[in-house]
Amino acid sequence: MKFGVSFPVIACLFTSIAVQANDFPTQERVEYALRCMNEHGGQDYNTLYACVCAIDTIASRFSFDEYTQAVTYTNLRKTPGERGGLFRDRERTGELIDRLAETRADAERKCFAGKQ
Repeated sequence: MKFGVSFPVIACLFTSIAVQANDFPTQERVEYALRCMNEHGGQDYNTLYACVCAIDTIASRFSFDEYTQAVTYTNLRKTPGERGGLFRDRERTGELIDRLAETRADAERKCFAGKQ
């Protein structure tokens, strides 16, 4: 049987689509899940499931670059003085900070529903 496109080409297409759709590194996902589990009562299967759901929700709405910028802006916006000015500039940082806060709240509702 002869195909017009070779298997390696098809595999590369699917791989690039998957990478474009979800470009968060595994290490970041694991670190997020561990921090999340610590914040939500410890390491058990239900917490792990909810935290993985949360990072998947975030990854579906942000590129990794956008996410790292939003986290940086969020964490450093309370830096005092001139050095913190860049992170407090709402025109530049506000949209990303707001999107991250909304996405985290949505993930909390979606992924932790019914978890006590």
